[in-house]
Amino acid sequence: MSNNTTLTPHQILAAARMLVCERAPYFRAGIMNLVPRESPGYGTFATTKNWIMLWDPEKAVEFGIEGTAAVLVHELWHLVRDHFGRFSGPTINADIANIAGDLSINPGVRQMGFKFPKAPEKKGKKTQSCEGLWPDDFGLPENLSAEQYYEKLMQMEINYVYVDGCGGNDDDGEEGKGKKGKKSSGGITVTVEGCGSCSGRKRKDEPEDGDSEGRTENEIRRTKITIAKQIKQQGRGNTPGDLDRWADDILKPPKVRWQEKLARTARAAVSYRPGSGVATYSKVSRRQAGIGFGPGMPVLPSYRSTTPRATLLVDTSGSMSQENLQTIMSEAQGVFNTCGAVLDVVVCDAGVHGSKTVKSIKEACAMLHGGGGSDFRPAFEEISKRRPRTSVIIAATDGDIAVPECEPPGIQVIWLLVKNMYSSGRFRKPCNWGTTIEVE
Repeated sequence: MSNNTTLTPHQILAAARMLVCERAPYFRAGIMNLVPRESPGYGTFATTKNWIMLWDPEKAVEFGIEGTAAVLVHELWHLVRDHFGRFSGPTINADIANIAGDLSINPGVRQMGFKFPKAPEKKGKKTQSCEGLWPDDFGLPENLSAEQYYEKLMQMEINYVYVDGCGGNDDDGEEGKGKKGKKSSGGITVTVEGCGSCSGRKRKDEPEDGDSEGRTENEIRRTKITIAKQIKQQGRGNTPGDLDRWADDILKPPKVRWQEKLARTARAAVSYRPGSGVATYSKVSRRQAGIGFGPGMPVLPSYRSTTPRATLLVDTSGSMSQENLQTIMSEAQGVFNTCGAVLDVVVCDAGVHGSKTVKSIKEACAMLHGGGGSDFRPAFEEISKRRPRTSVIIAATDGDIAVPECEPPGIQVIWLLVKNMYSSGRFRKPCNWGTTIEVE
């Protein structure tokens, strides 16, 4: 079976999957739960976030058994490390995120003993499509997280071209059009085919998330747990450290996610408040018929409920990192949708830099200006004077900020705390009032 020319594409794919199971047995459950979908002419291997693997038979023949096995492990690694979830924020550059994920994966694939197929020679360019992108190509060290690579790449001069013609920053999707992490006339040039939505960057002609052949969330969760258990049973050996740490996290006792805590707390804050029912005589009360109509009969009012208002107060002082802001904004829209509240956003460092009702989270992201001192008192004063009145304030901060001495009357405050970069990564509550939720 070593001579790939005598094998059909389906035989090569089957042999590659068996090679992965033999060389990395802890990946067996993942490999067997991928849903292969033959896609002639697709030009590469790509995987959706619900585990549908699109594969081109011609590429399987070109890569051979060893190369196809390496590509399978690469795609599976994107899935188990949840790169599409970690890079789902509205401010994320999906193209750079795909590259950052590749840089965090490929050294581990090599450590496991897999070899990527050789890429076709292209003068002056590095091609990801076969032999992969490596940290050395960008002058970066190995063993960094995908987020660390992303932050460093965003500061570099990179000209990248996605040959599938569907870029996250390029609406016209023209093939071969260059884009950059940081605008510059020079820099590193790379050509990338993209790994699919498993990396956080969706390719063209990719199946929708609701595709009936894809794996459900419960199936994916069970598969990840099986992989993690196999990793811990096998021991370190040739298991990359990134996967070993991931397995520890997966097998930890269940913990309530901070997003769920925030949604539940915010929903409870706006579900009831005194005086929320407003009497009106513009509509006949449903109870009027029990009393009767006509002269001498009392007229009963009908009642209507008001739309609760919630305010997201964002700390944009110098101690708030870009990662903290991205985490907060990526979850804000879902929380407010769950609450069914009007979304007001106030941005503040030492003073208020923006205050308005927004229609989308992208509008909220465009308001993030600041970088100066830390004082929430002007923001609380402005919110307290606003009409109609706010029901709940979700104040996102690292805690290193001045706040009022007491909670505003009639308004519930939820402190959404991120770790402070200047206090050894600890949580710092700014006061002793309000509800506290820590963002892990």
